[in-house]
Amino acid sequence: MDRRCVVALLWVAAVATAFARAQEKATEKTIVLRGATLFDGASKDKEPIADATVVVRGDRIVSVGTGEPADIPSDAEVVRLAGLTLMPGLIDLHTHIPNTVQMMHRRVDDAKANFRKVAAAGVHVGMGTDAGNYVTFFGPSAHCELELMVDAGISPRDALVSATRDAAVHLGRGKDLGTVEAGKLADLVAVQGNPLRDVSAVRNVVFVMKGGRALDLGGLESIVNPTSAR
Repeated sequence: MDRRCVVALLWVAAVATAFARAQEKATEKTIVLRGATLFDGASKDKEPIADATVVVRGDRIVSVGTGEPADIPSDAEVVRLAGLTLMPGLIDLHTHIPNTVQMMHRRVDDAKANFRKVAAAGVHVGMGTDAGNYVTFFGPSAHCELELMVDAGISPRDALVSATRDAAVHLGRGKDLGTVEAGKLADLVAVQGNPLRDVSAVRNVVFVMKGGRALDLGGLESIVNPTSAR
């Protein structure tokens, strides 16, 4: 092929790519999550943020604050989450505390005792389950694991951090996931109740966002519990 043709084709490809990226950026949707109490997962000592505002553009969080935002696009979608707790999406690793269905009581007690020692020593523990195995579903199994961790002796706050920030760090994804901060991927969940007081509140899911896209809870429920869709 003539060199000039090759150069021309490369130039056209570059222009087309740049145009596609510009179009994608221009059509990125802005979503404003308003009014929830925010547990951002960034620190075990940080208090939740009341009346929080999280602005999402495309698949990323662009700002986190309080009150009504002043500089959002007129066509932005506003999602009202007053009365809910907004937090990072849970990250499920594999290592976990066995429950009584899986193992005998003595081994469960041993596992909990070892877990308490590890947590007391300051080791950053990442929450995990056997999700993906038969009758171990993504979602409910993580909720159960968090309850087991609290039952073993750590605080609900520490359990939540293990399933968000610390789990992301263990996976090498701490720069993108695990906390609600500007620049991170918008993987978020809002629940009814206060999981910092009662970790079982994570079961009361009201809103789920994955990569900046709000997901249909009915569709998720039909995946986790197929009989519910009948």
